[in-house]
Amino acid sequence: MRLYNRLSSALLLLALAWGTAAGDEGINDAAALAGIEQARVVVPIDVPAAARYLKRVRGLHRRLREQGVEPDIVLVFLDGTVRYLTTEPDRLLAMESEDELRAIRDQLRALDRPGVRMAASRLDREAVLPQLHLVGDGLVSLIGWQHRGYSLVPVF
Repeated sequence: MRLYNRLSSALLLLALAWGTAAGDEGINDAAALAGIEQARVVVPIDVPAAARYLKRVRGLHRRLREQGVEPDIVLVFLDGTVRYLTTEPDRLLAMESEDELRAIRDQLRALDRPGVRMAASRLDREAVLPQLHLVGDGLVSLIGWQHRGYSLVPVF
């Protein structure tokens, strides 16, 4: 029972911290960001929630800038996610996922700005969305970006 109470308290605090908006007056990440001028981040994007992930990355980009840190974000699209990143997805995918495709494209357009680079693997060069750069293997790219000093930030 004691352990349950401790876990409940910890989860409640975590939920309260997670649910608090970074833009609220007096609530920020100043302690964690002290002395940091640029955040070098690599984010793996995978299905099934690619549009939601991209929305969260867009929020991350905005919150870093609001707090005086220049974001340098690399997005690496993994596995099946790349099917959503073509200029003309196959008909079945388009019919099954029309809303998801639209949401992903909208988020990519919103993220197509300085400080955000995007990479996708295994796509036909002619069919890739213009703001993406092809890579041989998404996981290898994640390793490479981490070795270049980018922090891996998984989005849940």
